[in-house]
Amino acid sequence: MVKKIFYFLFLIFWLETISLFALLFLSKRLPNVVFDPKNYNFNLKSSKKNFSDPLGWGSEKLKESTTIPTKECRVHMFGDSFISFNPYKLVEYQNEFISPENLISRKTGCKIYNYGVDGYGSDQAFLKFKDQIKKNNILPNDVVILSHLTENILRNSTRNLRLLYPDSSAASTSLKPKLILKNGELSVISIPESLSKREVAEINQKGVTTKTKKEENSLFISNAVKGSPSEVKFPYTLNLVKAFFSWHLVPRFHGEEKWYPFYRESSIHYIVTKKILKEFHTTSIKNGYRSITLDLPLANDFNKFFKSNQNNFPLTKYLKSINLNHHSFGHYLAKYHPVVLKNKCIFYDGSNDGGDVCKFHFNQKGYILMINFISELINNFSNETKLKTLK
Repeated sequence: MVKKIFYFLFLIFWLETISLFALLFLSKRLPNVVFDPKNYNFNLKSSKKNFSDPLGWGSEKLKESTTIPTKECRVHMFGDSFISFNPYKLVEYQNEFISPENLISRKTGCKIYNYGVDGYGSDQAFLKFKDQIKKNNILPNDVVILSHLTENILRNSTRNLRLLYPDSSAASTSLKPKLILKNGELSVISIPESLSKREVAEINQKGVTTKTKKEENSLFISNAVKGSPSEVKFPYTLNLVKAFFSWHLVPRFHGEEKWYPFYRESSIHYIVTKKILKEFHTTSIKNGYRSITLDLPLANDFNKFFKSNQNNFPLTKYLKSINLNHHSFGHYLAKYHPVVLKNKCIFYDGSNDGGDVCKFHFNQKGYILMINFISELINNFSNETKLKTLK
């Protein structure tokens, strides 16, 4: 009997030891699956700039075209790093290196204002659009564009971008405002105006503090709900098992991206995202702007949402069903450049982002196609104006 107890305890010891090392490995490779405070090293001094910007970061970021417009039209573009054309300040076009803003200006004849900011969700991009309205920087009859990368729905669902992209080398928090629905209308949960040294330390230890926990997505808070990240703590075996039920991993078991479940009809994050894009058009019409919304694809979206003759991206289907001027670049690529359905990586290159060649941003060829796509949509407004004049 004593021998059996010894063997049992010996087995438990080895299970716990192996599980501990497995959790430590996962916490480095998949920090959204296993929370480890070592991935968070924020300090108060570096984070103060984050607190002072009502949008978190990038409130004042703007890139303008410098070519002389040939028409009396102005275009304002809002979105994330894709709209900012990251990582390219210049693209090669017809044996010339030119800024994306100048190339769109050349193709449309319009003055281009690019407000795109790296790391933004479509929620922050929408709030920046509203801020520019307050500053009277957008005039009646201007064209306004809001983009939504398919993955943006994750960013729309959090108050802390670092819960999505942990970075042990980052000294500053990446807190952001979050839009929620209150009585059917969009309401802003703002960034705290200040945090104490103790509160920053608590974010390092837990991912949240009292001032940032309200309306935070519980899936991103360690051990908050089923599917949230496990911790590296005893019992290690139990926490390792829990890790495999993470929101970050479960979709991968079905060959899907981690953000796909967020587009379910019942998902509050999808409901809010639909409201954001709808409100962008409503606000634009109210102010006399000509509005366009776009959805932009990531490589794995092809043959999932975007096929040669089908567009199964739920956001596109919804906005089109209520007759809003929404367009899908993913569907455009699948339809007119079907090579992407056979080689999903052909228009992407994430090597400059620390990823592989198939991850994240477009390569120059992809961005040129996106520039052509956006320019065509802008020119459609000019053609509509001409038709109305002829009538």
